This record gives sequence, structure tokens and C-alpha cells, in this order.
Amino acid sequence: VSTQSTGGSNFGSMSTNAARLDTWVKEKLEQYDNDEEFAAKRNKKHGDRAGFEEHLKKQAKEKLAEHAQKKEEGAADGAQDRLQAEFMEQQEKITSAALQLQGVSDQLQKLQMSKRMNILSSQEVNKVEAGTTVYKQYGKMFVRHDQEELSSTLASQGDKLKEREENLKGKFEYFEKQRSEAETNLKEMMASLQAQMAQVQDAK
Repeated sequence: VSTQSTGGSNFGSMSTNAARLDTWVKEKLEQYDNDEEFAAKRNKKHGDRAGFEEHLKKQAKEKLAEHAQKKEEGAADGAQDRLQAEFMEQQEKITSAALQLQGVSDQLQKLQMSKRMNILSSQEVNKVEAGTTVYKQYGKMFVRHDQEELSSTLASQGDKLKEREENLKGKFEYFEKQRSEAETNLKEMMASLQAQMAQVQDAK
């Protein structure tokens, strides 16, 4: 979350900083809720979601207090250092989101294959008359089932696959949004950095 003003000389109003920090906390909690690996790492440090949320709010409070004490940052180098740190953070977000997107995409492809197999199996089983004994392959084994039993089992599996697919699609959209927002932030920071460099040149 960017905390410097467009001119690079101060952090802006307290209300603006508070809103930005509040957004930052919400984004981190949203990432916790959607990224299992991220959540697991935070749980090791903070115990659970409540502990992580408390930690975030404490950080935000400390940053807000720091901002209040530093309304004037005369040195342009300090602003550039902060911008560089934020630049690196956005790059990390883009890289992380890209990796997550690839992982979710791979899972979706495997799941869709399972769905197709489930649909084809259901169609074949439902063609058979009720009461007929049918066989389903499990690895190298074939297990006998009643037609009604197997039809019901396949239908239940199909419902679970659909539910899993919706969940993965939701995660894909989340990480896609995260990557897009980080890319937009990078562009804005580059424009801000260029403006600051121009101001430094004009001051010489």
C-alpha cells in the first residue's frame, strides 16, 4: 500500500493514511482466506486468523503513528527508498499470483478431465436397465455394483466435482485480480518515480 504523497514531501493527511492502511489490512486478510500456503505460514507466527489480524492492526497503528510524527520528509532519497521497497513488494505479489494461477489452472485441468470421465460413466450406466449388475474399475480391479447404486454414486461424485470446480474458479479469479492490481500499482509507482526524478532535476 503506497503511503507517500504525490509530491514526495509528506505522507498526506491522517485520514488518507488510515484509509490506505485499512485497505492494506483487508487485502492481507483476504489473501489469508484464499491462499492456504500463506495462511499456514502466518499461523506458525500468529496462531490463527485472529492473531494474524491483531498483528496487522498493530502494524497499521504503528505506521499511522509514524506517519503522524513525520509529516515532513525533506529528503527525496527517503521517498525513493520507500517507493523502491513498495516496487519490490508489488513485483513479489505479481510473481506469487502468477505461481498461484498456474497451480490453480493445473488443478482445474485435472478436475475437468475427472468431470468428463464422470459424465461418460454416468451416461453408460444410465443406459443399463435398473436391477442390472454392472462393474466399475478401481485401478486394476473391477468391483460389482447394482445399477442404481453405481448411478447414485456417480451422481454424488459429479456434484462434488462441480462444487470443487466452482471453488477453484473463485480462487483463480482472486489471484487474477491480485496480479492485475499489483501490475496497476507498479505502473502508478513508475509514473510517480519519474515525476520525482524530474522534480530533482529541475531543482538542480
